[in-house]
Amino acid sequence: MRALHYQPRHPVHPHRKLVYRDGDVLLMVLEAMAGNYCYRFRVAELLWDPAPRPEPAG
Repeated sequence: MRALHYQPRHPVHPHRKLVYRDGDVLLMVLEAMAGNYCYRFRVAELLWDPAPRPEPAG
């Protein structure tokens, strides 16, 4: 899941990361010295894309 690897600008050095899931919504709470920062992500499923997938690099 990309939300687990998301690196926001603030806080720069969180000391704890919590990720909650509620259906199609993910909530990331970053605990830092300056306080808590919350980020919300919504999960979506791609149903159709007419463009071909690009070839992997390398």
